[in-house]
Amino acid sequence: MTTLNSTSSERRVKILAIALTLLLLVDIFRQWGLTKLMLSNYKNLDFGTIQFLLPKVILLIGLWGLWTINKYGWTITTAFITYFTISTFLTTIFEIKSSINNQADDLSQTNAGRMLNEFMGQRPIVFYIGQLLIIGTIMIFINTHTIRDLFRISRRTQLIVLGLTCLFFIIEGLVFLLV
Repeated sequence: MTTLNSTSSERRVKILAIALTLLLLVDIFRQWGLTKLMLSNYKNLDFGTIQFLLPKVILLIGLWGLWTINKYGWTITTAFITYFTISTFLTTIFEIKSSINNQADDLSQTNAGRMLNEFMGQRPIVFYIGQLLIIGTIMIFINTHTIRDLFRISRRTQLIVLGLTCLFFIIEGLVFLLV
């Protein structure tokens, strides 16, 4: 790999790290009340608090590793992006299916029922498709040969990270269904 490509790839990775860090900070501040509540009772940490805070801390560590071009940064960030891509894909499918069912139900609904649906509000399907396109593009970018070479990630390691993330998603879904 030439120096020019390395510099260009590094610059793109750093832009991605900044963008994802900004999104993480927006998420933290959007949930600031809950975050503050979770942090205020740090002496009595329970599972819910750990479950809420740990992913944010781990992702922040991963983004730092992405910024500094370390393997752990690629691994953590790729795992989070893979998880989010699968989740967004499934959400998009369910929203499309729900939208199709709601259009059939709208024909038989009263005006009050329609107003309630509008008030409770669903995001338009375009939102989910756009989100899927953005996160899918990020996932493709971070898994390109050039970026993997920059982080010195082998194809085997890439497949292990993607596979374990998918396995975790499946197990989490099964636990959710069983509980």
